[in-house]
Amino acid sequence: MANGPTVTDPKSVPPFYVLLSTGVDAASRMASTLAEIFTLPPQEVELYEDSLLDEVNWEAKALCEYAPRSGDLDYSLYVTVSDEVEYQPLEEDLAVRLARSHAGQALTELDATYHSHTVEDGGRALVQAAERAPAVGDHSPWYWNGRPVRLPWGHEGAPHREC
Repeated sequence: MANGPTVTDPKSVPPFYVLLSTGVDAASRMASTLAEIFTLPPQEVELYEDSLLDEVNWEAKALCEYAPRSGDLDYSLYVTVSDEVEYQPLEEDLAVRLARSHAGQALTELDATYHSHTVEDGGRALVQAAERAPAVGDHSPWYWNGRPVRLPWGHEGAPHREC
């Protein structure tokens, strides 16, 4: 299998993928990248901004909704694929492939190294921080337990995994 292992247990496949991405031009290249990853013709991938739902081709085999973000993360991505798509990777594997394709980073969850900075709520604070509506020009650091903590990439000496 050229794309890697196919996940056969439907319970282990998320119904959709939720990712955060860096790269100001990531959205413009996302449709072709997803077509390549899922081995679909480009016309079977629908890319749309979260505020523009009127002309979405809901019949496409892969849907990718993106929302621009401010600060360290440029986009949140919500990818859904139909059952007809044979290759349905785990969320982490999709994030790695997207990061490699875009020479950037894609985040599925905060690395365990940084859990000491979060509240003990199973990551809900991170999700709420990521999903809050950003103000125009909002570039404030993220806060956990009332302490300012910058995200783990983009500054020298920060641990990261190479893709």
